Amino acid sequence: MGLCHLATLLPAVLALRQAEEGGRGTLCCVSSYPDLGVQSSEFQKEAEKVLEDVAYTGAYYAGPKRYHSARFRRHCKDALHLKNCPSMDVTFMKIYEHVPLSDIESRIDSFLTTWHFHSESYWAFAGECPGHLQRQKEDPSRCSEDLGHFMRMLELWKDGLKYADEVKKNSGFRGWLKDKKSKALAEKKLENIMAELDALW
Repeated sequence: MGLCHLATLLPAVLALRQAEEGGRGTLCCVSSYPDLGVQSSEFQKEAEKVLEDVAYTGAYYAGPKRYHSARFRRHCKDALHLKNCPSMDVTFMKIYEHVPLSDIESRIDSFLTTWHFHSESYWAFAGECPGHLQRQKEDPSRCSEDLGHFMRMLELWKDGLKYADEVKKNSGFRGWLKDKKSKALAEKKLENIMAELDALW
């Protein structure tokens, strides 16, 4: 192939590549508030509270007065875009020991339902959102990989709290009757969940 032919062909190839790259995008579908982004007061208020819930119940705990600070910061800043992260202090964890787990699980459930999203890549034209989801056009952070990571952690942590509570109840904790079979089953499920949580990182 001659140099002259290459010189005329190259601009066309580059233009085609740029057109292809320009036509790629990500379809962001959300369960509610399609007009709100992660900087909205609604999202920020709920996100800060649910991050407190998981932080003070031990999601980022790494031992006495030690925390997985990189994990915590990734979720606080990269996933939730909070201006102020909750203070990781043992005092708050002790206070949370007296908060009913049902309240925490309810808040986690609400956050997962309200801010649920689905995302998929497309070329040239975006498809339709599945089910009852609506397209979010303004803020791609509503469908970010970091937020997805946080949401998955929330799902696992909620189940972990439930099985940890079952272990306590079936250990004779605070007068509940002991049930060794139920306790062993809950312990096994809790062990599997903790392994999945570790695998997230």
